[in-house]
Amino acid sequence: MRVWKDLNHPNIVGFIGYAIEHEVSVVTAALVSQWCANGNVVKYLEQNPAANREILVSDVARGLLYLHSHNPIIIHADLKPLNILINDMGRAQLCDFGLSRILDGLPTGQTTSDQGGTLRFQAPELLGASEDDSRPTTKSDVYAFGCTCVQILFDHPPYHWLKRDVEVLRAIERQVAPWAWSDKPLEQLLASCCLASAARPLMSHIVASGLLNPS
Repeated sequence: MRVWKDLNHPNIVGFIGYAIEHEVSVVTAALVSQWCANGNVVKYLEQNPAANREILVSDVARGLLYLHSHNPIIIHADLKPLNILINDMGRAQLCDFGLSRILDGLPTGQTTSDQGGTLRFQAPELLGASEDDSRPTTKSDVYAFGCTCVQILFDHPPYHWLKRDVEVLRAIERQVAPWAWSDKPLEQLLASCCLASAARPLMSHIVASGLLNPS
């Protein structure tokens, strides 16, 4: 647990500890983090529609870059709007990163094979593949970042025109983009995040691009 306890970044929710509950033969483990009264980014934007969304996108990018630059590298593995909290200063912080790996290290006597992820934010290579070749990577985090920014910038989830998961899955398999990107530089950068894995930029390139609000 030392790796997660030692994380310190303004765009990462502070880790406090963990709790383990035993109920008959079921063991439940939960992470305990700092309280963010503004809730997740979706709730925050509903209540503050005039908030600077590009700053929030920048916050998410910098938090993800911090995880990817860590030694050892930390893969978020479940980046989505519900896992982005807003602190008292109105800045975005990532939470629930690498959750299944953290729980595997807790002294519960049990492990989990759950890789997390939510369909609309999950990279194509993680869907329908065998367990051996479907592990999250920094590149699958980049894909999730692009999709998450759709929600932050436009108040719509990726593939918002599709209502059923099976329709979303088919669209992903056909390599349909999760959003009708404009030719604005920032949107083109985000569009590149949703390309095939090898064509996606690194988070370091995204942050260094100069297209994210530095404030």
